[in-house]
Amino acid sequence: MHGKVLAEDNIDGRFADNDLHRGTRGTRIEAREQNDVYFEIANAIAEARIAFDGTDEAQLAKAIIAIARREGSLNGIEVEMYQSPQSFRLADFGIPSGEYLASVSLQGDNPNDITLSYNIIANTLTLHAWYTNDQGKRVQGVPSQRSKGGFDKAFNLPWDGKRDGSRTKVSIFLRTR
Repeated sequence: MHGKVLAEDNIDGRFADNDLHRGTRGTRIEAREQNDVYFEIANAIAEARIAFDGTDEAQLAKAIIAIARREGSLNGIEVEMYQSPQSFRLADFGIPSGEYLASVSLQGDNPNDITLSYNIIANTLTLHAWYTNDQGKRVQGVPSQRSKGGFDKAFNLPWDGKRDGSRTKVSIFLRTR
């Protein structure tokens, strides 16, 4: 793209309408400029790995969001852990397929010295949690009391329809490899 219209009869680098009363000729639409615009848009959609669909007028917007997510700009996820290990499909969060690295952290207080690890296989993120139980042993799982959560949030919403057990709020930030 050139940043301005190069076709004949442009006005200040912009397309102009044909105005017979003023004697102004409209800008002639040239194939090269139409091709430039088309391929700029098509390249963004292709880079986002979205199938072309002539009936979807929001494809460019979806492509921009998908690329931003893939590049790490929009890849923040918050989940509630109620067991360990616990798996989540990235697609359920609107994150496109790709290879990612993650940073995981707990939100709020951490009275049981919870540590987290993760793996990502085939676009599924699996979180593992270990904590110190009442006997002072490190065990895999989520502690029996609830995490108070960052900014004094109360976490009483179900994750995946499961209401039983305690939950620990986890923040995950993904970036491409």
